[in-house]
Amino acid sequence: MGLDEVEDNGVVGPFLGLDIGEARIGVARADAATRIAIPAETVAAGRAERPAQYIAELVLEHGCRTIVVGWPLTLEGREGRAVQKVQRFMDKLMIAIAQAGIDAPEVIHWDERMTTTAAESFLIGADVSRSRRKKVVDQIAATHILQGYLDSL
Repeated sequence: MGLDEVEDNGVVGPFLGLDIGEARIGVARADAATRIAIPAETVAAGRAERPAQYIAELVLEHGCRTIVVGWPLTLEGREGRAVQKVQRFMDKLMIAIAQAGIDAPEVIHWDERMTTTAAESFLIGADVSRSRRKKVVDQIAATHILQGYLDSL
């Protein structure tokens, strides 16, 4: 088992974190050794298969073995319409991964309540301009999601 495949309670990395929104998808990455989530990029979302195919390519490129996807529960902790949208995207992503011949990574649903708000507050506190915040807030939210999961290990 290589450095990026360190096991802990059956969980294997490298890891990819996703914050899936209607307009953008934030992506974060972490390796198994350091378990520190870092912002990676923002992918334009859409109804076509292209975003799912692109993220499947990232899974392959980084050898990701675990995907942690933000699960948009309501404030009451229930699954609503937003969860259905995320699940539809994840279905497309898993098809794209299979079509690319990649071994299916484990998919972890992680409660993402308030992550975008936390990311926005962090960026405001760092005095990041409004236009720059719009470009990176989804990456930061994905980083919060992934780091939350990694910290739980």
